[in-house]
Amino acid sequence: MLLLTIIFGVNPQIAFGIDTSKQYFLDNKIYSNIINDASFTDTNSMSVSDIQKFLDDKDSPLKNYSESGRSAAQIIYDAAHGKNEAAGDWGGISINDSTGTISPRVILVYLEKEQSLISRDDLPADTLSKAMGYQCYGGVSNDNNLNNCNDRYEGFAVQVENAAWQLRYNFEYSKRGYKPLGFTIHYVKDEKASMPDEYGNSYDVTMTTNATSAIYGYTPFVFDSAYNFWKFFNEWFTKTAEPDPKTLPPTPNDTAKFVENTYINTTTVGGVKSSGDSVFFNNQLIQGPGTTNWQLTFETWLGDHTYYVEYRSPAGAVVDRKELQIHRHGIADINGDGKVDIQDLSILATYWGQEHPAEPLANLNPGDDEVVDILDLSILASNWNG
Repeated sequence: MLLLTIIFGVNPQIAFGIDTSKQYFLDNKIYSNIINDASFTDTNSMSVSDIQKFLDDKDSPLKNYSESGRSAAQIIYDAAHGKNEAAGDWGGISINDSTGTISPRVILVYLEKEQSLISRDDLPADTLSKAMGYQCYGGVSNDNNLNNCNDRYEGFAVQVENAAWQLRYNFEYSKRGYKPLGFTIHYVKDEKASMPDEYGNSYDVTMTTNATSAIYGYTPFVFDSAYNFWKFFNEWFTKTAEPDPKTLPPTPNDTAKFVENTYINTTTVGGVKSSGDSVFFNNQLIQGPGTTNWQLTFETWLGDHTYYVEYRSPAGAVVDRKELQIHRHGIADINGDGKVDIQDLSILATYWGQEHPAEPLANLNPGDDEVVDILDLSILASNWNG
């Protein structure tokens, strides 16, 4: 790898086929945050007519497909809503038409990712029988016709329904606080999972959403699974056209310093950005392109700390930064010297009876009221260590 880097002057993965979008996917660790949970489980994101229009607009071979009186669009919609074989109970998790399964958009992405059923021109029987890749792999059991698919799950409708159920099951299972030995579904934020790619590399993936865990639980590969899913979903459903510079002046990224003195262990900050840039915090995507607003809530440490929000271009380059200075004091430590003593009592006395005092930290219970009063004095006394 090092020798190739010296010869080509680039990452050898790029030299041998990883395009810039894949590099962006790697550099920004999107493999740990493929899609948010709400988008993954939004069963009402598309109606039957919306799905049919999508198939028509893409000139998909599924646009005219039907099975047992149901169109492909109806089958996809029904599976998203927990109908037929998309319903079932297993291991204490119940999925049915009340819970639904996954977004129809997710199903459409899997149909393309597994068998190119959105973009291909023809519709061979073999691709329909493996439409979602469900129970299809080398060495699978009950494969009497030797096509690497379990005979029980061959066919378009049964593939779509069972895959929708499995992906929702993975999603629900990832919420649990334990994982049986050998089980492939990783629970969120509790461990790092080593995931391979087709180049022989592996990546430490921290599951930041249940949806991300569900995707890896279905197919545990960084590119063949995670990247392809992210690429199609964003291209089809979240990509927003860039504003016309002739009619809409560009919005500058907010780089004004943010300063907060607080007792609270979480901080919320927001701002505006250029519509073409993305916002990252601690290397995690906060807001992608296509909008000019962003908001972030994060946990802070006790003491004085500086954090940074980064604005990145579509190519992944950092173009601007916003500095966040958070001064988190211990409870009742008004002046921030690490002690609750006579000096803090003196400050409290200075602002006694005032509403919205000039020194905000003199109000020790801002979530309850805005006045410096006996309740604040009681909190200071309870934390006295001077």
